[in-house]
Order: sequence, then C-alpha cells, then structure tokens
Amino acid sequence: MKVLRKYLKAFELGFQNALEYRVNFLLSVTSMIFPMTIQFFLWTCVFSNSTNQTVYGYTYEQMITYTILAALVTKMISTGFEWEVAGDVKNGGLNKYIIMPIGYFQYRISCFFGAKIAHLGMVGLLIALFLGIISRYLGLQVEAIRVVLFILSGILSIILNYTLVFCISTASFWLDEVWGVFIAVGLTFNMLSGGLFPLEVFGEALQRVFDLLPFKYTISFPINIINGKLGFDLIWTGYLVQLVWIGILTLVSALLWRSGTKKYIAVGG
Repeated sequence: MKVLRKYLKAFELGFQNALEYRVNFLLSVTSMIFPMTIQFFLWTCVFSNSTNQTVYGYTYEQMITYTILAALVTKMISTGFEWEVAGDVKNGGLNKYIIMPIGYFQYRISCFFGAKIAHLGMVGLLIALFLGIISRYLGLQVEAIRVVLFILSGILSIILNYTLVFCISTASFWLDEVWGVFIAVGLTFNMLSGGLFPLEVFGEALQRVFDLLPFKYTISFPINIINGKLGFDLIWTGYLVQLVWIGILTLVSALLWRSGTKKYIAVGG
C-alpha cells in the first residue's frame, strides 16, 4: 500500500503540473489549426481532380477524418518527459532517485499519466466536436462501438508511445547532447506512425513492414478504427500487436536503463 501511495502522489503531481501549464497546452493545440487547414485543402484538391471516388483506399470523408484526427491523436499521445529524463541524467538530478526507495520508470509513468489525464479532457472534447461536425456535414456515420474501440486503442497507443519514447530517452546515458536526436526521432516516428499522412501512400510493400512495426499502432491504427476503414477482425489483431509491442518495449527500456545506469556517474544534483 505504501508503494502504491508513492506513485499515486507522483500521479497527482503530474496532474497539478499539467494544470499549472495549461495555457502552454492550449497554445500547442491551437497551433495545430494551420497544418490541419493545409491538409484539408490539399486532400480536397486531390479528390476534386481525381476520377476515382477513393484515393489510396480512402473515400473523401475518410481522408478528411484521418487528416484532422491525425493531428489530434498526435497531440493525445505526445510525451515530453524525455527532456526531463535527459536533464536528470546530465545534471545529476537522477541522484535522488538512486537513494530513494522509488523506481524511476514507475515514477515517470505515474507523472506522465497524471499530466495526460488533464490533456485528454481537452483533446477528447475536440475529437467529440469534430466527429459531430463530420457526421452532420460530411455524412460519415460513426458507430458507437467504434468510438468505444477507438478509446481503448487510444489508451494502448498512449502506453505504447510512452515505452517507445522512454527507450529513446535512455540515449542520454551515452550522448552529451540529445536534443537533436529527440527532434529527429520524433519527426521520424510521426511520419512512420501516420501522423503526417496515411501510411498507404508508401505502397503495399512497405505496408507489410509497417504492419509488423509498432509505429502505425500509435496513430494510424486508432484513426482507421473510427473512420470505418478497418474490419473488426483487423481491429482485434491490432490490439494484440499493441499489447505485444508494449511488452517488448517495456522489457527493452528496462534493459537499456539498467545498462545506462552502470555508466552513470552521480555528480552534481
């Protein structure tokens, strides 16, 4: 019970921190309007000049839904704690976690989900508003069961993305400056997960590769649940892949962290 209480307190601290910096989050959400507008007009132009009713297997309604939700889901699964990990390793802040009876991984994920709860409220409202708009004006009917399945896949996507980023954050043990790595990896992850555009644009050969990698199951997979592009058999398969990758990446992050702490020199802090 005492162990659980420690991490509940970390969860509470993360929640309070998110509320303290809520203006920053609101500004970051507002900044998504510009790229979403560009994508909207881009795909509208593509479909208006196409003789087919589908492009890359998407109808116009599905593509617009994908475009808008991609930006919102990207914000929903975003992290940011990797910079704090890098700071702890570089500046000696990790010292206090070594001598305290608390697991660093558990502490970070508790703080992360505490902050994420506050953010999910805002993003959830935006997603609900958008789904109402497309249902009314674009005629894309969203089934209630798909909304439930989307929420479940979204939760797994957040956890999956957390484990992915935590693995990358361990680079702080081997590199003095990791900001460039974080930015480059973040952009790459976003592209491979379908955050910029549907993964179908890469062709069928790469699609088979993406099906085996974890990236598409953070953004592309949950979106294609709610826009009706995936059948229920593929949805259950996708859940299984998400859970498998969460297990694998949790193990890998633990191994990388253990290896990194052996190189860590507890100075400063």
